[in-house]
Amino acid sequence: MKKIYSIIAYLLLTVSLWAQAPQKMNYQAVVHNSNGSLITSTQISIRISVLQGSTNGTPVYIETQKQSTNTNGLLSLEIGLGIPEIGMFSEINWAAGPYFIKTETDLTGGTTYTITGISELMSVPYALFSSKTSVDGFSHYLGEVFNGGIIFYIYKGSDGLEHGLIVSPIQGSQIAWQTSPMVVNANRSWDGVYNTSLMTDSPAKNYIATLGSDWYLPSIDELSKLYRNRYYVQKGLKANGYTLMPMAIYWSSTEFNNTTSAYYLSFISGYTVSASKTTLISVIGIKAF
Repeated sequence: MKKIYSIIAYLLLTVSLWAQAPQKMNYQAVVHNSNGSLITSTQISIRISVLQGSTNGTPVYIETQKQSTNTNGLLSLEIGLGIPEIGMFSEINWAAGPYFIKTETDLTGGTTYTITGISELMSVPYALFSSKTSVDGFSHYLGEVFNGGIIFYIYKGSDGLEHGLIVSPIQGSQIAWQTSPMVVNANRSWDGVYNTSLMTDSPAKNYIATLGSDWYLPSIDELSKLYRNRYYVQKGLKANGYTLMPMAIYWSSTEFNNTTSAYYLSFISGYTVSASKTTLISVIGIKAF
């Protein structure tokens, strides 16, 4: 726990990504010393790792850079343009995430890296994702209008084929999960198709049925993926003349651990919460390909 606190005290960071510049990412950090004072107009060394899977995952790319902070203690650099130690930035398979950015810093400009910070890369710039996935055989991209909706998740399955999840461009009004709450064992956090098939006496399920075949109410895990990639969904909706997805709370198809509640996810705060199944909450449909 002491190490975590020291990271927060020494280094405050944000990762800034943009789509028009391929094969690099902007990185900015405000750098402090152990007393909390800004490190200004000073050259420092930083080692950057892209970790796959988790905060303790395998580094697929590592580079080092030396850059100077400005008069406000701000460090700015571009990940992908440093001196590579492991891998090639252009060869990262962004479809095989999640990925985490790990930074190690030496305030003296040497190679004794004593300050460490790790943050999850919540979304991948379109230019990076599309350039790599096309190499790996992907024909689709995040935010693409496809099969009646907008693609918000893509992966390659165990069958070696491309798969993904699509969100409907039409959102339902606030409706109940169930009119007369009862347990139906729709308890899978990852499988919305299974959960939706079990829902009974359900206005939410009835709404999903109006969208057509193959649509279903997302599980809480699928809804979380939609929340994380909403940037691409909103861009796709906007570019194709659809109404943007409201920043609201949305039902999942996953029951809570009793007979009367189910999980919903707030697209305002990112929190997963449970509520009575009779609560009126927004509904959105997804389907897989």
